[in-house]
Amino acid sequence: LTAGQFIAAAEHGGLIIPLGDWVLHQACRELARWQAAGRRDLVLSVNVSPIQFRRGDVEDTLRRALAATGADPGGLELEFGEAILAEGSESVRACLSKLKALGMRLVIDDYGSGSSSLSALKRFGIDALKIDRAFVGGLLTEPESKNLVRAAIGVAANLGLRIQAEGVEADPVAGELRAMGCVLAQGYGLGRPLPADE
Repeated sequence: LTAGQFIAAAEHGGLIIPLGDWVLHQACRELARWQAAGRRDLVLSVNVSPIQFRRGDVEDTLRRALAATGADPGGLELEFGEAILAEGSESVRACLSKLKALGMRLVIDDYGSGSSSLSALKRFGIDALKIDRAFVGGLLTEPESKNLVRAAIGVAANLGLRIQAEGVEADPVAGELRAMGCVLAQGYGLGRPLPADE
């Protein structure tokens, strides 16, 4: 079962809400542990399901998790898909605004795969974009992917947003991204997932 299949099954089966709440609490607990050990340079990113945003109490869940753990929210990033911005609902905008007020950073995951408007990136207080792995994977072989990656980097630069590439599996891809101005990346070509202690 891939992560995508697992999450889809959890969403379909109605388990994503308790699972998402548990993940947010665990993330805050781990972040507090890192911060207590003097590692305030580390940032913890957590993917949040659109269903959690639509439900409307992500802020309350995070307030409880932060209060219970003592984590500094400045070390927390919340990642979510572009679909949240494309919906443009007032309740989602209000939720994102409250999360920003708590001190968290907001990151669009899989940027380029959805249909968010450029104005929404500023209106919703987005801090960073993560370029979709589908484009990064074709960077060296598909001119359209290269153009889309270049465009995403340009959008981020012009709006003052941090840019990061997902799915970097090889050094030549990392080198091309650096040459294009994208210096943050993640993927198996850079490192495998590790337990928190490592």
